[in-house]
Amino acid sequence: MKQRKRITFVLMVAVFTLLAGMSAFAKTHKETKGVPYFSWQKEYPVYSGPASGISKVKSSNKKVASVATRNGASGIDVYLKIQKPGTTTLSYKVKKNGKTDSYKIKLNIYKNPFKTLKIGSTNYKSQFNNGDYSTLMSGKGKVNIKVKKGWKIKSIKVQEAGSKWRKLKKGEKVDIENKHSLEIILKNTKDNFTAEYSIWGGGF
Repeated sequence: MKQRKRITFVLMVAVFTLLAGMSAFAKTHKETKGVPYFSWQKEYPVYSGPASGISKVKSSNKKVASVATRNGASGIDVYLKIQKPGTTTLSYKVKKNGKTDSYKIKLNIYKNPFKTLKIGSTNYKSQFNNGDYSTLMSGKGKVNIKVKKGWKIKSIKVQEAGSKWRKLKKGEKVDIENKHSLEIILKNTKDNFTAEYSIWGGGF
């Protein structure tokens, strides 16, 4: 009886050691990412390398983004073809150096998050339909920003040529045409990621 118990104990130790070793080498990566929806950017890169290195690639919402491949310099390129704004979960496995890691990434593909973006009487909202920065060097006066549902303003910073970025004061007037630039950081309140937008002024 003692011998059986000892054998059982040794087997249990071996199993736990094996499982611990496996967990040390294989990982599951989970995260949430924000992906801006621009007309010129309809691909989200997933993997580039030997075809044998990736498996079980899946997009949970093919109407938002579907999986696609093409021959690449190092073997195969795997990417998502972005169809429209929305959310999808990208999952896949990557094998490298004898270990296989799993990835599960929630992608929030979003359009221009601004409801209102004015500097004085100059409207900047449309500047961010297809990019995250603007070089429209116009506008003098107070900054008026309102964001769409699900977003909030995290910070607004202003910079004058030759000086450091600083927090924009409430009610402060800026002069984009001649001397100021702005940095606007928004936060997506649902998926907890940030997006940065810049307005470059004439003083730079």
